[in-house]
Amino acid sequence: MLILNLTGGNGTKNFNTMAAINIDPNATTGYDQNFDATHLSNAIGNAEIFTMASNTKLKINSIPPVSGSYTVPVGVKSAHNGIYTISPINISNFAAGACIQLHDLVTNSVHDLRTGSYNFNFSDTTASNRFFITITLHPSVATAVVSNPMCKNSANGYIIASSSMAGPWDYYWKDSTGHVIKTAYNKSTTDTLKNLSTGFYHLDITSSSACSNESKDITLYTTSPSPVSAFNVSSDSININSNIPLSFTNNSTNATVFQWNFGDGQTSTTLHASHSYAFPGNYQVVLSAINPACNDTTKSVRYIKAYTGLISTGVNDNTDILKQENIIVTKSNEGVTIDLNGDLNSQNVNIDIYNLLGQKLINTVTIEANTRKTNITLQTNESLLIVNIRSNNKTITKKLFNK
Repeated sequence: MLILNLTGGNGTKNFNTMAAINIDPNATTGYDQNFDATHLSNAIGNAEIFTMASNTKLKINSIPPVSGSYTVPVGVKSAHNGIYTISPINISNFAAGACIQLHDLVTNSVHDLRTGSYNFNFSDTTASNRFFITITLHPSVATAVVSNPMCKNSANGYIIASSSMAGPWDYYWKDSTGHVIKTAYNKSTTDTLKNLSTGFYHLDITSSSACSNESKDITLYTTSPSPVSAFNVSSDSININSNIPLSFTNNSTNATVFQWNFGDGQTSTTLHASHSYAFPGNYQVVLSAINPACNDTTKSVRYIKAYTGLISTGVNDNTDILKQENIIVTKSNEGVTIDLNGDLNSQNVNIDIYNLLGQKLINTVTIEANTRKTNITLQTNESLLIVNIRSNNKTITKKLFNK
């Protein structure tokens, strides 16, 4: 808002009064009831200053944004002859870059209000519509050459700004909050804003000689995007007796270094990974995806449940199936007797025995290849035994009552 401050008088009677011109994008060139304030004349001859719109005297005159030239009639009235002064207040924040000239119709002179106040002699016989103000502004878009910062947290970006209008120029740089972070005045060359990180910047370039205001919004991005950690796992649970490891597939992007932490003290730096757990429990698996050039790391997490259980083989204790495999499992006084007598004894066979809760009752027993029959010593009060017979290509599970 530009305030026109009228002061002065004849020494015996001195005055101080104001009128204002405001720029509002919703205003019109006429009288706006929602944005303008009318001027109330006094009846005792005190000094007055006002502007005009639609033949209405205004104390506050809101006008639309200026592009080109805009004229505002200014009236001064007083019953007291003397020397008066019109002083611009807040002109530096009003229509940046605009040329603002006060025209005196009595003296036929023009005064640049940006240079300061205007003094004049006033007689009570002078017409009130003695002045008008011309606001000239040529808005444009500034030119900028941008170098983006390499990393999100680095500050090695810069912006070089230049104007297409006649100079010299004043540069005003602002951050995303509108805070002025740099100014450069009366420059006849480009101006550079250095040591920038990613983010939004605003530039205003004004030229008093060209009555211009150029602006530009600039957003800097990193040239090395932040890594994104992501992975899939073949299952969210694992039977630790299965001897089948979990497979972890790395789907991360923008990263070249990876660190797996499986939550059991084991780690890996491979692209993809596989892992088995030795003990039951709930484990947190963390994949760190790293961009070493920017020292930037992101992490993703999955949770794995490891449990102890019997191996589901699709083979039960149906008599026909066991006969087909030629395997006989019987209870003896010493423990368990296993007679392979068939296909499985062409290679090493591993035997595990569990109780009904899935608890392992013996260490794994290995039957050498071409060995038909073996006795496994087992002293237990469990009423039901689960015998797991495994080779490289087959698994048989047999339930055995311990009588």
